[in-house]
This record gives sequence, structure tokens and C-alpha cells, in this order.
Amino acid sequence: MNSKQKIGLLGALAVVGTGYFLFKNDKDEKSISTSDKETKLHGDDTESNFIGISNARIHQALMAQNPNYAKAFKKDLKTWGTVSGVMDVSNDFDEAKRKKKKLKAFAQKALEVQKNYEEKAVHLPEISKTQITLTNNGTSVRTINLWGANMGTSISKPLPGDVQDHKVNQEVQTGVHPQNVGFNSFNGLLYVANQLSDSVTIMDTSGAIVKTVALGNVYPGFVSPVDVAFNPFNGEAWVVCSVENTVRILDASHNIIQTIPVGNRPTSIAYNPENSCFYVSNLLDNTLSKIDSTSYNVVATLNTGEDPRTVSVWNQQGTVWVSNSSSDSVSIFDTADNLLSEINATGDYPTEFTETTTSLFLIAKNSNELLELNPETHNIENTYPLGFQPSGIIYNPVNGFLYVLSNQTGLIYIYSTNGTISETLSLNNSPNIGITALPSGEVFTTNTSGGNLAFIGYSDSSSDITINESYPEKRAEFQFKPALVKHAKFVFSDENRASGLKLIHQSPTGKQHVTPISFNNYKSPQNYLDVAEVTAVRGDVIDGKSTWEFKIAPGQTITILVYYKQLQFKYLIPTIKI
Repeated sequence: MNSKQKIGLLGALAVVGTGYFLFKNDKDEKSISTSDKETKLHGDDTESNFIGISNARIHQALMAQNPNYAKAFKKDLKTWGTVSGVMDVSNDFDEAKRKKKKLKAFAQKALEVQKNYEEKAVHLPEISKTQITLTNNGTSVRTINLWGANMGTSISKPLPGDVQDHKVNQEVQTGVHPQNVGFNSFNGLLYVANQLSDSVTIMDTSGAIVKTVALGNVYPGFVSPVDVAFNPFNGEAWVVCSVENTVRILDASHNIIQTIPVGNRPTSIAYNPENSCFYVSNLLDNTLSKIDSTSYNVVATLNTGEDPRTVSVWNQQGTVWVSNSSSDSVSIFDTADNLLSEINATGDYPTEFTETTTSLFLIAKNSNELLELNPETHNIENTYPLGFQPSGIIYNPVNGFLYVLSNQTGLIYIYSTNGTISETLSLNNSPNIGITALPSGEVFTTNTSGGNLAFIGYSDSSSDITINESYPEKRAEFQFKPALVKHAKFVFSDENRASGLKLIHQSPTGKQHVTPISFNNYKSPQNYLDVAEVTAVRGDVIDGKSTWEFKIAPGQTITILVYYKQLQFKYLIPTIKI
């Protein structure tokens, strides 16, 4: 056998060996069970073990890029999948595509939101800050009310003793040449005697005229009403008619029910609760008419001094006091019509009385004097110079001051009961005669030449409290553009501070909701200052219907920093696309 024959025999044997080997391997492969094959290919079904298969060829065969993988997936989906998709064969490649698609859509949406935000960011509110500085220049603790524009809340209402804050709130026209004015506690109405129009103007305490009662229509001034007093048990108004020499009685419905003749030129009237009688001073007769309030009869006529001008009753004892203007004296009677005493040297032309809880005060017109009389001893306790011709006087029990009118200067002079002048209130530089005070402390006075009734009240806020000039503007701004509070910082000038803050909100029905906040819970000393960082106000809305209420000590300054967001309503209105 030559060399070429040997080479051919070896090649044939190699082919036969290779075929046998492949046949044997194919036979061994078919004998492996399906479960064993699964285990061999996939391990324990975890992704980490799957990736860790050492057989690179098997790993490559299972990769999604392999064309046979897609065919196997379709075959498995056809065999095991359902129409409803309850059972599905996992396709990591398609699932990744779906996730990528969702992520892309989400990212696109986020970009749109960001773009929209950037377009409207200029309209979104930013944190703003406003500063309020308050100082109490007085000697009393004051209540402070901030905001509350719609509620008519003042920064700090004057106290009754703040007579320096008095002002004329309004003037209401009455009749011609009004004289005295009286308050009827039975119906809460004011009665003004109009001398030269022969009428009585009846109005409520807001100034609304309820009725004008005509007492005569023959000649102006023929009846001439000058004074009025009231029966507290039935509301009757007893009107003194000085030219007609009568007393006209109006019932609670403002009808004239009686006309009672009295003495010559009656000028004043007073009710005595001790015996239920009215007393009328008769100027030209030098007498005092006593009238029973039930029978309407004159039951006694008492002799007085010369030209009795005004009658008054000391209610605690029922004694009757009469000022005798020409004899410069005062006559005092008891309920049994006995003359108890005569006080002389009461100044030149004594006229009007008023009473406090301990004394009677009398003014002497021509000698410009204020006299304090002791109702127990019937002595003159004190005499105070006035410096002007007084024409009327009233004691205000709410604040304990005496209000003295002058028809010479047209002013009200306000005195303490020890004769010290506290304030002078300008009215109208016209003669003012009648004056009365309400239980609420409001004072009313008649202007004879102007024919009106002046309502004397208080200013909106105490003059003891000062606040920075920018506050009213900010208050009005918040009324129309509400502010959402982030927090507030209260800086106190000293440690003498009130205990807390009240957030007061008023509903459309008028009901108030109060949230109390303690300053002590938010105490935060900073740079040796007494500071309260009040975070509890977060979320509070400052508008016209909310109020912050707290106290401020005498001589104290409080600085408030309010951090807030202020929304503009036009940016809250959704855009309508057409």
C-alpha cells in the first residue's frame, strides 16, 4: 500500500468516527427529560443564576437577539396564552419596550408641566412681608384689633375716660329753637322740646326721627315747650309749655293724652320716684307745682325763692331741690311738701342741677361758678371757677365726668368732680342749652340757633395708640386681596406683655369663631429682645372678616412682622379654550 492509499484510509476512518460521535451525542440528548432540560438551561429561575450560566452558547441562544427566540416565544404564546391575556408568556424584551414607552410618555408629560409652570410662574405668589409697629402712649392697658375692615373694627376703641377722644358724630335737625332734651328709658328714645315751632321731636339714638308731635298751630311759640321728663313705669313724656302755662302729656305711642294747667311761666320739670309725683317750677309765680302722676291733678303748690329756674330730685331720699335764680338761693323740700332748708349765696343766677352718687352740682350763670352741694347736710362743699357763662350741665355716670355747656362760647367743658378741667370739645360756636347723657355714656346737646341735636361720642380709635402710616393701606389691600399667612413674629419692647393672641373670624351670618394662641408657647429671645415666633397663625387668612386681637401694656411698643402669600383672583380663574 503506497502512501496515497494510507492517507485516504485515515481520512475515511476520521469521517466514520465523527459521525459515530455525533450520533451518540444526539441519542444521549434525547434521553434527557424535559424537566432536567429546563433545569439545565434555566437553573433555579432567578435572574442572577440565569445570567451566571457558564455555557456561553446556551446563554447566547436565550438572548432576545437570537431569531429562534422570537419563534419560540410565538410558539409558547400560541400554546399557553389566552385571548384575555390572563396567562401570558414573559417577553422581557417587549416588556422593556413598554416600560421605555411609558417612561418616555411620563417624561414628555413632565416637560409639558414644567413648561406650563414656567409660563405661569410669574403669577404664582411669593412670600411677602409686612411690618406693623404699635405704641401705647397712655397709662392703661389697651386692646388692639388688627385687620377686620369689613367688621368695622377700630385699632383700639377709646375707654370711657378718654374724653380727649370725644367728637361730634352727627347733628340731626329738630324743630325751631330747641331747648332741653331728655332720654326716655322706657322706650329708649330721645325727646327734644322745640320752643319756637311748638313741637316735640322724637328720635332713636341712631338719629332716625320717629315722630314729630305738634303741640299747637295757631302762633309760633304760643305753646313754647322748653323741658321734658318721663314716667319710668309707663313711658309717658311730660312736656313743660312755658307760654301756654301747661304740662302736655304724651303716652308711649306719642299721642297727647292730657293737658294740665300749672303756674305762670313754667320752666322745668322733674319726676320723684319716692312719691310718684312730678314737680314743675313756675318762674313768675315763685312757686312749685306738685302733680300726681296717676290722677294728673295738681296736689300741692309750694312757695319757693325768687324766680325758680330749675327743679331737681335727689333720688336717694326723694328731696326736691329748686334753684332760685333771682334770690341766688336753693330751696329744698321733702316728699311731704315741707321746706327742709334754704341754701343762700349760691352764686349769681343759679340755674341747672345735675347729680352724682354723692353730690349735687349747680351752675351759677352770671358768676361763672360750679358749686358742689352736699345732699345730706345741705351745705356748699366746694365752689369752682369756670371762666365762662355756663348754660347747662350733666353728669356722665359711665366715665364720671361733668359736661358743662356754654351758650357764650358754644363749647362743652369737661370737668372731673373735683373741679379740674380735663378737655374742651368744640361744637358749633352757637348757643347750646339742653344736654343729657345716656346710660351708654353718649351725650346729646341742643343747638338753639342751628335747630339741631348734636350726638357727642368718641373717635374710632384711641389717641393713646400710634401705628405706622402704612397700616391703613395694607389693611384695605388685604380686604380686597386676602393674604394667606405663613407665620408672624411679635417683637415686644419689654417683657410686660399680654398672655396671648386671639384669631377672630366672622361668618357671613355674623357668628364669630375665636382661636386663642398663647405667646408664651412661642417665646424666642433674639438679640436680647422679647420675641414670639407665632407659627400657629400659619394658614390663617387675613381679609375683611378676620381680626387679630391682643393687649398692649402702657408705654410698650410692639413690632409685628407678618409673612404671607397674597393670591390674585384673576390667576385662579381657569382659562377656557374655545
